[in-house]
Amino acid sequence: MIVPVEASGGLLDYAFPAGFNVDYMPLATPQVTIGSLLGTDLTIRYITLDLEDLGDLDLFGWGLRHSLNQYLTFLPVDVAIGYYNQSFKIGDYMDASAVLISLQGSYSVPVITFYGGLGIESSNIDVQYTYSREGEVADETIKFEMEGANSLRFTIGLTLNLGPVKINGDYNIAKQNTLSAGIGIGINQK
Repeated sequence: MIVPVEASGGLLDYAFPAGFNVDYMPLATPQVTIGSLLGTDLTIRYITLDLEDLGDLDLFGWGLRHSLNQYLTFLPVDVAIGYYNQSFKIGDYMDASAVLISLQGSYSVPVITFYGGLGIESSNIDVQYTYSREGEVADETIKFEMEGANSLRFTIGLTLNLGPVKINGDYNIAKQNTLSAGIGIGINQK
C-alpha cells in the first residue's frame, strides 16, 4: 500500500510506503566477541536473510573496546572506551549505517555485573524505490536521505553471570529509547 503526501500549496505530491503498522521490529543477530589482547576486545555481528520481494537483508557490525584500567589502576570500577560501526541494508531499497563512540563502566558482584555507558553516535539512511501510479505511463523514482536525530546515548543494564552462560538486558536512553536483551556463552573467562 502506498500513502500519498501532499506538499505545501498542493503543487507536488509524494508517495511513501505505508509500512507495516508496527511499533517495534525485533531482530536477533549472532555476535562474537574475541579478547582480550592487550586490554582490547573485537566484536563482530552479522546476519543475512532473504526477504523474497525486497531482496536480502544484511546486517554487519564490528567494534573495538579498550580497557582503561591498565592505565588507571586506582579505579574501583572497570572502565573502557569503544568504537562501533554497523551497516544495515535491505535489497536496493535501503542502506543505513551507524557509528558509536562510547565510555563504558561496569561493577561486578558475585553472579551480577552492573554496567552503563555514555556514547556519542551518528547515523544515516538512504532510501530509494520506484513508485508506479495506476493510469500513468512513467514510473517515478523516490529517493531520499536522512541523518539520525540521536547524538548522545546513555545506557544502563545488568548481566546475570550463570557460569559460562550470560544473560543480559539494558535500556538505552536517547532520542529513540531502546530495550535490548541477550544470552551468551563465555569461554575461558575469569
